[in-house]
Amino acid sequence: MGAAVDAALDASPALTAARLARDVVAALPSGALLVLGSSTPVRDVDRLAVPRGDLTVLANRGVAGIDGTISTATGAATVHGGAAFALMGDLTFLHDLTGLLIGDGEPAPDLTVVVPDNDGGGIFAQLEPGRTGTPATTGGCSAPRTGGTWSRSRRRSAGARAG
Repeated sequence: MGAAVDAALDASPALTAARLARDVVAALPSGALLVLGSSTPVRDVDRLAVPRGDLTVLANRGVAGIDGTISTATGAATVHGGAAFALMGDLTFLHDLTGLLIGDGEPAPDLTVVVPDNDGGGIFAQLEPGRTGTPATTGGCSAPRTGGTWSRSRRRSAGARAG
């Protein structure tokens, strides 16, 4: 099944968040730290990446949700002592953008943050409660998006778009 999934991911001309998750894990150097954003990235890595015993993988789960993911990655990278990477969706990135700020006199971690523009991830649409016509979607529990944005005030950033 792995070869079939790889072929399907590679056949798409677009860079998808799923393909990016698989490829980021494959490209990491041995001994690297990888911090995953909640929801879509952690599921994509679990389902699509080839497991590697030479990586340390962390993720915030439970009540933390998407809040604090950059701060978690920054703190973990600071004590890791080697190359560190974080893979998170655009909404997770925006929720903790200030986590990139380093205080005066604080050590700057060796951290690379990878963020696909995945239009908020849409994780709930992939789960049963988020399917169209269910009480969750008809009762106003999903975040409406207009024209590929979360709100009218959100500006698109330049760069690659993962679809």
